[in-house]
Amino acid sequence: AILAQVCSKRLAAPALPPSHRRRREMASRGSSAARLLPLLALSVQQFAAAGAASDAPQDVFAADDECSARGCALNAVQMTSRALGNAVAACDVETPCRGCSGEPCQLCREEEQAKCCLRGGGSQSQCCANVNPQIKFRPVCSGPPPCDTETPCRGASGEARQLCLEEEQVKCCLSNGGSRSHCCANVSPQIQFRPICTGR
Repeated sequence: AILAQVCSKRLAAPALPPSHRRRREMASRGSSAARLLPLLALSVQQFAAAGAASDAPQDVFAADDECSARGCALNAVQMTSRALGNAVAACDVETPCRGCSGEPCQLCREEEQAKCCLRGGGSQSQCCANVNPQIKFRPVCSGPPPCDTETPCRGASGEARQLCLEEEQVKCCLSNGGSRSHCCANVSPQIQFRPICTGR
């Protein structure tokens, strides 16, 4: 019995004071942190290497604030379609077709709508996409008819002849449904300030 008591006293670990327990816990945490530091440093190096290998990592974040190329193109198409729709809606297609009835009246309105769309800056492919096939074969949709710019300028020479030809070309462009901004874009400044281009 005495031997058993002696053995139990030797095997029982003495209770450590609170201050000693805190020191042991801090030492244990310090050794754990020391083991983690090399791993953390390696992770930082790998992350930096991955960032350097990336072409433009900032572009990923910039993409959140900027529309993609496809999104921007879609927005532009939608804005153009709305603008052309507003131009057609604002057109008077009834007055030019007054007195007609039946199918000829419908064809007349469609042709006037196509002309209005062209004056608003639309292309022939846009403005003639949904019209009656009969309208598609008319000059407004099949292409401009050849203009006679020579006869009105006969007898002119030099700069006066050049200005006359340009003005006749603008008239031809407008008569085929073109807008003033389109028809007067590449003419001489003298023509751009004339009533045919200013609208005054």
